[in-house]
Amino acid sequence: AGTKTAIVGHNGAGKSTIIKLLLRFYDVDSGEIRINGTNIKEYNVSELRKSIGTVLQDSPVYAMPIVDFLLSRKCTDAADEKRVQDILAHTGLLNRIVGQKTFADVMNTQITKEFDENGYNFSGGEQQMLAVGRALMSRPKLLMLDEPSLGLAPLVVQGIFDIIRTVNEQGVT
Repeated sequence: AGTKTAIVGHNGAGKSTIIKLLLRFYDVDSGEIRINGTNIKEYNVSELRKSIGTVLQDSPVYAMPIVDFLLSRKCTDAADEKRVQDILAHTGLLNRIVGQKTFADVMNTQITKEFDENGYNFSGGEQQMLAVGRALMSRPKLLMLDEPSLGLAPLVVQGIFDIIRTVNEQGVT
């Protein structure tokens, strides 16, 4: 806990495969993976995945309300709304969504204009910030980043890592 580890290697070395194995998208052919001394196969897959926040190099976003995307479900109470507001503030996205008047409007803004002309088309960097926000929403015990800044401008990359650092230090209610 509290450490940062980088796994570095050339293309095809298996960096992304490690993430898939830790998420139990598939299991090892030989040997075993242990978490705190316990074989990963002994953990409930659903609970294991809930405890790991993951941001991929090409994290998909979907045409849906921002709140539903960040929570990965429907918003159910004021605590959910507060957490979404905190994440949007930390990512700087709250102030970037133009033409919105209230927080409720921002929260319910559709990602993309695909199904709603009043939706918001996020830039590539903003989409990655949404993905980081989504990964942080669950307060994961482990945050795994698989080249989340690939192809992004240096200032956007700095912003993504600043968000992670800030949320880690200050927490999100």
